[in-house]
Amino acid sequence: MSRKALVITAAVLAVCLGIAAWLVLDARAKRIVVTLLPGRSIWEVADQLEKQRPGTREEVLRLAADKAFALELGLPVHAREPRSDGVVDTWLEGFVFPETYHFPPDVSAHDVLERAAAQFNEVFGSLTLSHTAALATLRDELGLEPSDVVILASLVEEETGRRDEAARVAGVFLNRLRKGMRLETDPTLMYRPDRVGKRPTPAERKDATNPYNTYAIRGLPPGPICSPTRAALLAVLEAEQHDFLFFVAKRDGTGGSAFAATLVEHEANIDRYLKKR
Repeated sequence: MSRKALVITAAVLAVCLGIAAWLVLDARAKRIVVTLLPGRSIWEVADQLEKQRPGTREEVLRLAADKAFALELGLPVHAREPRSDGVVDTWLEGFVFPETYHFPPDVSAHDVLERAAAQFNEVFGSLTLSHTAALATLRDELGLEPSDVVILASLVEEETGRRDEAARVAGVFLNRLRKGMRLETDPTLMYRPDRVGKRPTPAERKDATNPYNTYAIRGLPPGPICSPTRAALLAVLEAEQHDFLFFVAKRDGTGGSAFAATLVEHEANIDRYLKKR
């Protein structure tokens, strides 16, 4: 098998296995290709980098838990209390930008995280410069800072895989914040290393000890819950103006959601798309 065929085969295997971050060594160029997929938590990134190189899970999570490292990278993190449920804080969450990167074979976990953070700063910096009016409106209306935009973008990333609905979902979250409503978004309930990617239980929706439980708390969770794409960040900065306050996944194979302005409409959508399936 040729070198080119070996590289292609490795890449295809990585995709087929659903790998969240995969590395392929190009024998000719002697470079390692690292692909970080959108919507992954820092724990998932840590697990994958350990499996594929270039560092251990512990190394990645140690760096992720180091606020000084995040500030050194110039990331827009803000002060928050330690998690009351005992989970170690993850200061790099939301800032490990999903992208494909190329490294020398001796790349370290530090190198990968530093590069991904730099890419985030480049992308988000460009968006904030081109959306100063939107940022000013979010600050004046809701007291939101750029770091809060990243938090919201991570919620949008988790809640919809459709780019054509991302700005509409962002608009729902902003409408709920304006009205003082809880965001009540399931992915926030699962933001802990042993629960990411799973479905919440009724008990978890009532668990007020989880600081990320947006069914129990008002406002935003303390930090991002995954790595948002540029499209998700842009969706928050260019959120749709509408009256919707609710949405529910249709689960009809389209990946879309049904939106509603009232609780009555929302409950009808739940009956239509969830309870009768």
